[in-house]
Parts: sequence; structure tokens; C-alpha cells
Amino acid sequence: MWNETIGPLIERPGRLGTWGYYNTDGVGLNEVFEWCQDLDMSMLLTIWAGHYLDGTSLTEAEIQPYIQDALDELEYILGDQTTAGGKRRTSDGYPDPWVLEYVEIGNEGKFLNIQPHITTQADDTIKTTLETDPAPTKPTVFATLPTQSKPHTRLLP
Repeated sequence: MWNETIGPLIERPGRLGTWGYYNTDGVGLNEVFEWCQDLDMSMLLTIWAGHYLDGTSLTEAEIQPYIQDALDELEYILGDQTTAGGKRRTSDGYPDPWVLEYVEIGNEGKFLNIQPHITTQADDTIKTTLETDPAPTKPTVFATLPTQSKPHTRLLP
């Protein structure tokens, strides 16, 4: 869904949001980064961990496309102009990678009956990918939902 919030404003489709109101996507990913830059704030990117508000969770197989989408988003944000994401960001008018300090895996976990294996899979894949990425700056990744090894919020080194 993040990729529908970039590019020319007139081409953003908008969508019905999770909370029942319409989102225009007029303030998209790049605008939020510009806003953080202008206000000298740190960006926190939250990545969905496959858990729904009704307490159900995706299976390990079902979460894969969402993990890939998150990795694509991170490449768009952090990748240099030789990466597919960096090329796309450059074509959108932003040649330099954005500064991203924090990545949160999951959100509002205290309200849910969490399946820790799903959060662990997203958490481990994203952390490993960022560790091996050649980007000069790397965000801190943390899971706010239970994982198989930790039942509570944890910061990942």
C-alpha cells in the first residue's frame, strides 16, 4: 500500500482506511519524510506484522508477500540510485536516500491474541536484510509484538 502514496498526487488512488474513513494518500511517504526533515524529527516506520484487530493472524506462508513489500519499501527509502527502489525514489524527485532511524515491526499488540511465529518471521527477515544492506545508515529495528524468543517489546541491536 505504501507504493500507492508516492508519485504524482493526481495519480494516487486513495482508499478506504482500516478505521472506516477515506484516505486520499495526499500526504504520502515522501511528504512524511519531508515533514520530519523540516521539523527536525526522527522518522519511525511501522511495518504490519500480519495480525488483525479481530485477533486473527496470517500464516507463515501468507505473511511472505507483506514481508517482501516491507523490504521493497525499505529499499525505496534507503537504497542508492543503483537499486530498483532508489531509482524509483529518484524518478519521484528524491535522489538521496531518506534518513530512517527506526523501524517498528507490528503495532498495538497489547490488544491482540498474537501468534509469535509471524512476528518473529517478519522481525528476523527485515533485521537480517538491513544488516546486510550496503546503505550507509541503518535504522534501529524493534518488535512491539511478542516473538518466539521474547514475550514483550524488545529493541534489536
